Amino acid sequence: MRSIRIFYRRVNFNSTSVQRGKCESSLMHSLRMTASAEKTLEWQDELVDENLIWRDSKIQKLAHLSKSEKLDILHSIAPSRSVNYKKTHQNNRRKYKVKLKKAIESQLSKGHVNIANLMSELLSYDDTAFIPDTLLEKLKKLKMTRKKQRINMLQIYIKSHNILSQNVKNENSVYVQEGLFKIPHRWGIGTNVIDKECYITTVRDFLSYHFADYSIEAIICHHDERQLKEDTGAHSHYFLNGKNNQNGRYDLHKSQIRKVNKFIKGMLKVLFVGNFLSA
Repeated sequence: MRSIRIFYRRVNFNSTSVQRGKCESSLMHSLRMTASAEKTLEWQDELVDENLIWRDSKIQKLAHLSKSEKLDILHSIAPSRSVNYKKTHQNNRRKYKVKLKKAIESQLSKGHVNIANLMSELLSYDDTAFIPDTLLEKLKKLKMTRKKQRINMLQIYIKSHNILSQNVKNENSVYVQEGLFKIPHRWGIGTNVIDKECYITTVRDFLSYHFADYSIEAIICHHDERQLKEDTGAHSHYFLNGKNNQNGRYDLHKSQIRKVNKFIKGMLKVLFVGNFLSA
């Protein structure tokens, strides 16, 4: 039995234009989207088939993803760009919310409870929650007076609401966190000891247990940053969404500080009790 050391590093990206660019560049690196002529010799092109990606609850080879699929992943993880015509969408959401409330009252007065309940469900989504398309599809199937006009009203309200819901109120909040977990080459730990899937599942299980309120967007295991005859240096990158699924706030950084402080207090308590008992 021998002791080894692991390497861990994390980077927090906010939604400012500078940080968005850095996050996109990092994702391009992790997804192996950088052209060979543009990159330094960080990885061996002959070994790219060794890389894995975990996303949507499944593990697959990174090389099996097309360029467009990788681009979709990049855009879904990186901070969103600033909302165009933000004021127009804010006015639309405010104006059509008033119209929606009046429409609900009208439907209730006519005894159309099902329509009124579905419309009321739209108002149950707070400003940071995304309204699914399925709700509008249900309303389209129901009979109602002035249906075309009402559906158009709902479409405008939902579109503006959803665009604004993805906008971060404080651009300096952590939008997404990237973490790197690695056992350096010097310790000689190959994938025959810790396989590539383990670099993914260990990180996934840790994040799911300690930060269950935050979505894991993707975990990528690289095993191409080595010499052809080597089997060491495998490592994983994770991308953790900064938005709390329970309250809609971008409070990942604060949550991690609270978790660390709680752990430190627990350790100090154990040390205090241990010293007291041994005295």
